[in-house]
Amino acid sequence: MFSTLGYWICWPFAWLTRQFYELTGSYGVALILFTLVVKLVLLPFMMKSKRSMIRMNMVSGQLQEIQKRYANNREKMAEEQQRLYQENGINPMSGCLWSFIPMPILIALYYIIRQPITHFMMLSKEVCQSLVEKAIAAGIDMSAILTYDKEGAAVLKDGLNQFTPYGQINLVNAINTQHPELADGISGWMNVDYHFLGIDLGASASDALGMIKSAGLTWAAVGIIVMVLLAAASQVANMKISMMGQPQQAAANATNKTMMLIMPLMTLWIGYTLPAALSLYWLAQSVFSAIQDLILNKAYLKKIREAEEARARAITEDRKARQEEARQRQIQQQQEAKERQRERSRQIQEAKKKGAVAMFGEKYGDVVRVVEMGGVSMEFCGGTHVDNTAKVGPFRIKSEASVASGVRRIEATVGQLTLDTINRNQQVLFHIAQMFKTNPGELENRLEQQMNEMKDLRHELEKFKEQASLGEARSFLASAKTVGELKVITAQRDGMDAAAMRKQGDFLRDKEPGVVGVLASVNDGKVTLLAVCGKDAVAKGVKAGDIIKAIAPICGGKGGGKPDSAMGGGTEVSKVDDALAAVDDFVAGKL
Repeated sequence: MFSTLGYWICWPFAWLTRQFYELTGSYGVALILFTLVVKLVLLPFMMKSKRSMIRMNMVSGQLQEIQKRYANNREKMAEEQQRLYQENGINPMSGCLWSFIPMPILIALYYIIRQPITHFMMLSKEVCQSLVEKAIAAGIDMSAILTYDKEGAAVLKDGLNQFTPYGQINLVNAINTQHPELADGISGWMNVDYHFLGIDLGASASDALGMIKSAGLTWAAVGIIVMVLLAAASQVANMKISMMGQPQQAAANATNKTMMLIMPLMTLWIGYTLPAALSLYWLAQSVFSAIQDLILNKAYLKKIREAEEARARAITEDRKARQEEARQRQIQQQQEAKERQRERSRQIQEAKKKGAVAMFGEKYGDVVRVVEMGGVSMEFCGGTHVDNTAKVGPFRIKSEASVASGVRRIEATVGQLTLDTINRNQQVLFHIAQMFKTNPGELENRLEQQMNEMKDLRHELEKFKEQASLGEARSFLASAKTVGELKVITAQRDGMDAAAMRKQGDFLRDKEPGVVGVLASVNDGKVTLLAVCGKDAVAKGVKAGDIIKAIAPICGGKGGGKPDSAMGGGTEVSKVDDALAAVDDFVAGKL
């Protein structure tokens, strides 16, 4: 055993745990202190990992944009990603290795807890076998300590008894509580007490459920389950704190949601099947990690923002320097072009022979100024605004429209005005991105997401309005007046549009064959009337079109329609009640 890799992995952790146990006399406190020391030792590496993760989150939107843009060109995608990493000072592999360290520590701690004789006290297998033989001779019940075959004989391997999964824990407990003298004279033996806050850290949540069935609700059993639940909850809280204050992109959100589901489930499984000591370690590790993340988030986010601002300033200064360099080159080109410029006066007939044109039919004298630009254009000109086209600088089209047959007008900005416009637009873009808590590269996706959410909300609102309208229609039927053999409904609901009124009217007509319904609504000082008649009402001579023709004039309007559905309107809002009151008499007169 002493030559195996597992021994050397467990040895430093076991030594550290033993020191804390001897110092405090409490197994639980020793595990908590062990967790704290491990966190402190790994802190520099975790800091590196945290810094890298925050930086990666900040550029994840730009990475997605690169992946989308170069999906069909892997080589170009890798080149652009590497350039992005270099510009932002990111090493994508930085800190990745250290994020896997807690898992081997957990595995080592599992063996230290499960096998206290060989992996905590670090005693040899031979010493362990001698303790087994002494325990058997002392009459200790070995059924929960050793494994037995079907015939009831103890299982041996290389001449040594084989333990059950938690046999060493049970053996240590049996010796310490029943026959402590069996360990006398054994160098390195420790009387390990697994109890902490009234809980047996050597038991699992499955053992706790068995204790509840046999002895009822006791703190010894309930405490283990509570510890497991707290460990799972602490994983969720720890991940939320870890993501706090960081810009989250869609892909990162999906990954984080998956991890928030997997980690608590894994913790519950560990707590149910493994000793409660591991749940205590997991809980302590989550609490210390949450504290660490709170501190690192506050420190690093501030530093990274300052670094980003400094980098942005550096980029701006570099851009200004390049613009100044370009401007100087432009001035030099202007001077050179001016020397070469061929601007001269010619006889107008000679200029026309050379191909010079008057773009808008202008009238010139016999001597005219001709401007020629690089053999591309030769025009008559009464006077230019620049002596060289290079002076125009940046060119941005504002609008383009037709002003005559075959002639179009283009309006554009040039020079510094164009640069100012671009800078203002960029500032507006960054401001909008900040409002949506994202970066400009991810703004389009965020806006699309918001628009989809608004579309869904509008759809849900329309469904709600429709259901409310139909519910109101049912109440109309319940309170309908009876005229002859027909049910007459008159109601005013201001603010309803024509479509909503039609849906309500169609529901009344289809629900009750003998219905005569007239709905009125006032919107913006105008009256809208809707009449519907069920098939039985139409058969008796009561028609919706006739009703509208009769009552719409009362409101100062007119209308008409089909026998089963008709609409009309008017302008006299004060006469709506009179129009509705006339419906009963109209129906009675038709019967």
